[in-house]
Amino acid sequence: MTRRVGLFVLLLCFTPTAKAELTRSKEPFPRPDPQTLRKPAPVQAAPQPEFQLTEESEVVVDGKRCSYKNVPRGAAVLRIEVAQDRKTILRIEFTTTGKE
Repeated sequence: MTRRVGLFVLLLCFTPTAKAELTRSKEPFPRPDPQTLRKPAPVQAAPQPEFQLTEESEVVVDGKRCSYKNVPRGAAVLRIEVAQDRKTILRIEFTTTGKE
């Protein structure tokens, strides 16, 4: 039993202690430069849409042609046909039943 206590006391002697200072430094945190705070954030351009719907685009909902304004909320896109520029929509098909 005394060996265990002696070993414990010996290990306590080798543990590092934390140092603390009672005096405060003059400036604990560096102050930011006022000139850097006044710089405006860079303006980013709005992202371009991936696809463009034109007046010539054909909109189909459940197999029937209609205008894009009349597509019901929650309709899912089944198929999109795009032009060679890969941006202009030629035909877009929607479904409201949720079945493909």
